[in-house]
Amino acid sequence: MTEYAQPANEVHAAGLAGWWVNPDRTLVAVRQAGPGGRLDCLRFDPAGVASPCWTLAEPADWEVLGWAATGLLALWRRRAGGSELRIVDVFDAMSPPVQHLLVGRPVACRVGGTRRLVVLVVMARGGRPQAWLQVPQTGTCQPLPVSSPFQGMGAWGDDGRVLAVNIDAEDGAPGVAVFCDLGSGPVQVDVAWPSGVRPVRAAGWGAGRVGLTGVDSAGEPVPGVWDTATGMVRWFGAQAGYSCVDVARSGGRILAATRNGESFGYRAIDGFGRRIGEFGAGAAVVTDPCFAADEAHAVGLRQSPAAPSSVWSWNVRTGVAWPMQPHAAALDIAMCVNM
Repeated sequence: MTEYAQPANEVHAAGLAGWWVNPDRTLVAVRQAGPGGRLDCLRFDPAGVASPCWTLAEPADWEVLGWAATGLLALWRRRAGGSELRIVDVFDAMSPPVQHLLVGRPVACRVGGTRRLVVLVVMARGGRPQAWLQVPQTGTCQPLPVSSPFQGMGAWGDDGRVLAVNIDAEDGAPGVAVFCDLGSGPVQVDVAWPSGVRPVRAAGWGAGRVGLTGVDSAGEPVPGVWDTATGMVRWFGAQAGYSCVDVARSGGRILAATRNGESFGYRAIDGFGRRIGEFGAGAAVVTDPCFAADEAHAVGLRQSPAAPSSVWSWNVRTGVAWPMQPHAAALDIAMCVNM
């Protein structure tokens, strides 16, 4: 299978062990590396000013799943026969966490417009990973109607209805499967994929647009988007060599990555496929960036041999970068020197 640029989260290095940005790009949960792994939630703006709003006590037994909604952080841990899910309201410190027992291993969850929690879980069937949608409140659990093995989470709409997952497709078939759930269970959407580019991965959601990466006839990755309203897929062939990693909240911009030796470089692209700017190339390694709320900046994890890993902000047009600076009492992130 063709390799394409896709930096991964959950980077374990001195400083941070993982970080997760919420759907409206105003909160970031940060887990410290080392024993105990303290988990902090910060409110931030693109200028790198961050303020503490919550710290989870004794989080060592719980792993971070991600954000179920703007202010709801999902944690999970293994248990006999399945998993346990905890939903924490970061805006209400007095509200007790809501806990659910799950079958299988959770990989993502979403609280949609109906306030119904839906969890994407993975279970092995015949030695092949299969994805299911589980609704803890009702006890229902339905498999995604696709025969190919599940590879990973792709994109999930804010209302929880549209879900794109990455699958292990054989014989040159699309590696992305899209589903819609209007309340009666997930139904696969028949996407009209244009010829010439084979979709291999989905990543990112914004205003009804799913970020895509395809592979062209020359074996080069190509970024693109699928518009859920019109059903149209658009590939940005002028940006061949780059893979989509995020879609802005407005749906009008995407972030794309390319491998540069052992590092990644990033490019911001507008809705017509034109380059807006670039950032990230250099001595430090930048992973898993996403657009901030203003879409003129991106935040990501910066790693350098000279300093502990920490979350930075980049101007996507100029490439100028600076470290986010949380209050010292809330989070002990060492200040980095711009290299």
